[in-house]
Amino acid sequence: MHHPLFSSGYHGAIPDKSKTFWRVLYNSDADVVLAGHDHDYERFAKQSPSGKRRPKQGIRSFVVGTGGTELTPFSAAKPNTQDRFREHGVLQLRLHPGSYSWKFIPVEDNKKFTDSSSDSGH
Repeated sequence: MHHPLFSSGYHGAIPDKSKTFWRVLYNSDADVVLAGHDHDYERFAKQSPSGKRRPKQGIRSFVVGTGGTELTPFSAAKPNTQDRFREHGVLQLRLHPGSYSWKFIPVEDNKKFTDSSSDSGH
C-alpha cells in the first residue's frame, strides 16, 4: 500500500487512507504489510490496527521508501518501532510455508546498515 497506517517519517501515518484496509487484513490473519510514502525505512513490531502490540495475532509492518529519491527526516519514533534508518536500498522479503524472512540491502557500497530476521506466519 502507498500510505502507511504507522510511520515516524516526514509525512507520518495516514489513517484515513489505510485503517479500513488494515482492519480487513488483520481480521484475515495477514502477517505483513508493506507501505511507502515516507522516504525512509522503518520496521514495526506486530500490532493491531489500533496500534496495540500483538505478538501472536498482529501484523508486522514495514515502511520502505528508499528507492532512490531524496531521503526525508524522522520525527520521534512511534510506539512499536523496532528499527528505522535513512539509507537507499531495497527490502528482500521471502515468504515460506508458515514463516517469512526479510533483509534490507543497501545499494551504496559504503553503507553497512542492514536489518534482517524472520518470523512465523500463517
